[in-house]
Amino acid sequence: MVSHHVENGDGSDAPAIPRESHAESSRIRRNLARPSEPDLQSDMRGSRPQKSGPARTAGSARPNVAAHAKGDGQMRKNRAQGIALTDLDVVVVDDSKPIQAIVRTMLNAARVARVRVFDGAAAAYDSMMVETPHLLITDWNMPGTDGLSLVRRMRDARTGALATVPAILITGHATRDLVETSIAAGVHFVLVKPLSPANVLKRIEAVITDPRQFVIDERTGLFVLDDRDLRLSGSKQRHAWTDRAGPALRERLRVAPARVRREATTEAVPDAPARPRSTMGLSAPIRGGSAQSATGQPPPRTA
Repeated sequence: MVSHHVENGDGSDAPAIPRESHAESSRIRRNLARPSEPDLQSDMRGSRPQKSGPARTAGSARPNVAAHAKGDGQMRKNRAQGIALTDLDVVVVDDSKPIQAIVRTMLNAARVARVRVFDGAAAAYDSMMVETPHLLITDWNMPGTDGLSLVRRMRDARTGALATVPAILITGHATRDLVETSIAAGVHFVLVKPLSPANVLKRIEAVITDPRQFVIDERTGLFVLDDRDLRLSGSKQRHAWTDRAGPALRERLRVAPARVRREATTEAVPDAPARPRSTMGLSAPIRGGSAQSATGQPPPRTA
């Protein structure tokens, strides 16, 4: 065993301490100063920066777009509400050049501030993402992306202000399914071709003064109008009544005009003056019981 000399504080010699004893005591001191393993892990967890926000459990879902939209206001008014015609920025989407020219002429006559015209939905969407308009007027049936698909893409909450741009859909075939699908997609109005300037202007003014607001659909995460469910239920009720009463109603409409015509011919007109008797093809009254010619002289006698 190797030993080394240690001197006390008074100068006397202290008993020699083996090197192994020094090493062992140092190891014991280090172990006493070191925290236990659970405490060490707890200290490491406590030293980590904690993320802000509520803690997610194992069964909690990742935050979605609808929750994000709720945070900055669940209800939003349409972007054209309260805007004057002379300040309105309108985007027109139609693959037909004649329809483009007609709609542009109508809007210019109404003194709309700005009109942008596009042949397809893709180019219109890219432009609207850069410069958000106040109103969209789009055709339904177009090659590639149709008008309803364009509106659905706009209603995504991640598009920002574009999600609340009101839309007017133009179509040549306004079927029941198309109208209900348009309501579900967040379309304000559906216009049927051929278009008239008065009808187009009437719908634009209705959009400007429309008090309805956009709300988030929890199922799809898209913005829809706040009366969507009410309008869809009312439409289905009306169509259900029409389907049940349709055959009888059509039969009444078919036979009613014929019955009215028949009754009109047989019914006497009250206080109607009697038609004068015709003489020699001329309508002349009979005076004094004797017939006269058109000159007022009695007709000549014949053998």
